[in-house]
Amino acid sequence: MAKNGDKAGKLSSLELSGESRRPRHRLRRALALFRPITVAWIINVLCAMAILFIISHPREKIDRAVYSNSDPPIALRDFKIPRDQEVIDEEGTEKNRAEAEARTLSVYDWDPAVSDAIKSSVSQFYNGFRELYPPEPEIPEILEGDTVLEPETPIAVPPAFRPEKEQELLKSLGLALSTDDLEALKKYHFSPDLEKATLKLIDVVYAGEPGSKRYVVPNRELLLKDREKGILARTINAPADKPSVKIANLEQVIDLGIGQEMVEKSVTKDIEKLSAEEKDLVARMAKGLLDPNLTFNKDKTEEAKAEARESVKPIYYKFTKGEVIARSGDRITEEKKKKIDIILAARTSPTTRGFEEFGLVSLIILFNASLVSFSRKNIRKFFLEPKDFIFLGLTMVLALGALKLTELFGGPAIKELYDLGEGVNFFYLVPLAAAAMLVRMVLNSEVSLIFAVILSALGGMVADNSVTFALYTMIGATVAAGEVRQCRQRSAIITAGVKLGLVNFLLILVISMINVKLLNLDGALINVIILNGVFGLAGGVFTAIIVTGLVPVAESLFGYATDIKLLELLNQDHPLLKDLSLRAPGTHQHSLMVANLAEAAAKSIGANPLLARVCAMYHDIGKMNKPLYFAENQWDGSNAHDRLSPSMSTLIIHSHVKDGVEMGENHNLPEMVISAIREHHGTGLLNFFYEKAKELNETGVPVEETDFRYPGPKPQTRETAILMLADVVESAARTLRNPNAAQLQGLVQKQINRFFIDGQLDECDLSLKNLHEIARSFNTTLGAIYHQRPDYPQPAAKVAQEKKKKAEQDGAGNKERGKAEGKDERKKDSEEPEDHIKRLGM
Repeated sequence: MAKNGDKAGKLSSLELSGESRRPRHRLRRALALFRPITVAWIINVLCAMAILFIISHPREKIDRAVYSNSDPPIALRDFKIPRDQEVIDEEGTEKNRAEAEARTLSVYDWDPAVSDAIKSSVSQFYNGFRELYPPEPEIPEILEGDTVLEPETPIAVPPAFRPEKEQELLKSLGLALSTDDLEALKKYHFSPDLEKATLKLIDVVYAGEPGSKRYVVPNRELLLKDREKGILARTINAPADKPSVKIANLEQVIDLGIGQEMVEKSVTKDIEKLSAEEKDLVARMAKGLLDPNLTFNKDKTEEAKAEARESVKPIYYKFTKGEVIARSGDRITEEKKKKIDIILAARTSPTTRGFEEFGLVSLIILFNASLVSFSRKNIRKFFLEPKDFIFLGLTMVLALGALKLTELFGGPAIKELYDLGEGVNFFYLVPLAAAAMLVRMVLNSEVSLIFAVILSALGGMVADNSVTFALYTMIGATVAAGEVRQCRQRSAIITAGVKLGLVNFLLILVISMINVKLLNLDGALINVIILNGVFGLAGGVFTAIIVTGLVPVAESLFGYATDIKLLELLNQDHPLLKDLSLRAPGTHQHSLMVANLAEAAAKSIGANPLLARVCAMYHDIGKMNKPLYFAENQWDGSNAHDRLSPSMSTLIIHSHVKDGVEMGENHNLPEMVISAIREHHGTGLLNFFYEKAKELNETGVPVEETDFRYPGPKPQTRETAILMLADVVESAARTLRNPNAAQLQGLVQKQINRFFIDGQLDECDLSLKNLHEIARSFNTTLGAIYHQRPDYPQPAAKVAQEKKKKAEQDGAGNKERGKAEGKDERKKDSEEPEDHIKRLGM
């Protein structure tokens, strides 16, 4: 069996390479590369994220609609605390932090050595230039005794080095003197009086009260915002015990403009010995040398403000579970408005929203995965392919999206237009049950039930976490799916929609009994209940309309086949069936017989009889390309295989499967029908040609059995397995002469046992009990076809002549048909003739 499987796999890969390259089938082959469990998890995660967006994203706008924008605001609904919680008063906390930040003193850097540095540079400047340009020597002094004292002659800098030395002195001074000012200083030989006057003017600016120094800033406008609270002066290179000092009185802080004014006043008032030209010269120098000793430190100021903000503790509001902040219709005071805004802001904060969304996605994923996992393990008919997961996920998201859109736009718009009362629920208008009905029509009842459970739970979450709406959806979806269990006419969808609407109406009445007290009913409330019931009826009708339009879309996009589609395929005017009846009439009649057998057998075990019949009608359409190579189409008694080698005959017989698949894809047959064409022979053995090849083999090399087996795969569904058995049983029944009930029963049992022993039924979901039921159904159907007829008297000579002629024709015809058909049969009872073995051999 291992060799058989390997060969089947090789042949299957060759067949796949020749398949049609239509986009839809390329998509299916691409999806087949993924493991179903991987695709299931991917679709589950993507759907959970989409559903999260549907549930939570627009809810922020709805949550904030607690009170109106009127003056004063009016509560639009009751606002109750769901649980004990502490909520940060972001506004109050931010206000306190802003106040703490505003109280923070601006930090300035104070350098007390600035004035000393300026005066030092002035002294160096004057001394340096006096060395460059010393004053002229005085007249010699004559002392008593006729002694002449020669004056000391200073050492002068050579003229060649004077320009370079001048630039160094000017640079160290830090002041750009004009040429006129420099010439004037030279004229006065940089006298010590000028130096003293300059230093005095600088002291006037920087020296404050005795024992203190004045603060000088570039511009006092920056200090205006701090004049009430003061500033913090951070002393550069200060001792550790007193690194900074607060300056509360900013009057002692001057800027450079005020300093220059002080220089102008002082030179006029305090400098008396110098001439006007000299005063003007030293005043310009002193004003140009002024430099601020107090500068703003932005980084330290921001650090201080940040520390002040962090030191403020958050303000918390404590709320108790069940506490009602506002009731519908109440006026909203400023205090209540603040509390409501605080709670809503806490719900929509990034951290809170992130945890909420992560938890909700995880819950949806686990909920879906647990139900699907349980169903796959415990529900026999719950089997999903990758395309099924995509279809279910897309249907789920679209259904919930329609529910959310109705909540956001449809309901409020209608309510505002028609001034409807409170309590009208527009969720009842949404045909959520249409999704479950659609799933039931294209898949099966088991899948639709699990889908309805998931849909109703998530629908309740979308509808404001309403448990009653979840139950309402669950009941409606179950009823809708059950009503289209065998939907063979489109009118059945309309009938199911009407029944769903009536069930919805009753459910709404029951829900109204739960939500209101009947003893307190008034006219307005009765009108609301009736209006909700009308919405439920309309929802049922909408369900029928939507499903009627979506069924063809699902069939086209995903290759599904509903009962309506299958009935359309049974129309004998279908191009494939019409061509089959014209080009291969024998095969067409054979397919009709197989269809009768398969339909009855499927009905006996609870499979899909309509699907089995459709698959039977199309399973041999590939024989149209070479009809004369198959026994049922050889009317003249000639057999084309007599002129071919066994291997070539095998290749031709195999080709009808490949050709049938290509024809089905070109005519857009449903995937399940194409699978039946591909699987209806499984990996069965063409025994007749295999034995013939062994007889003709003269090479000494053993003939490989796998070369004479169909490429497969083996039947994967119950309907395909029934088709396989019905096909071989119908072909074998044609070989019997004057069959009776015992012969038919033995033939059926033998063929089913042969395929069971060969392992052709290993991959489908058929039990031994099912096989007994199938055999019993085959016996009943074949007995009705090959029932005994009464003999009418004829002349003895004519009877003898006809018997002899019939015996000769039967012997030759059976032998030729056995060669052409190539049906399987490894063993044959010794009691049966040799030509019967060849007719059954594959």
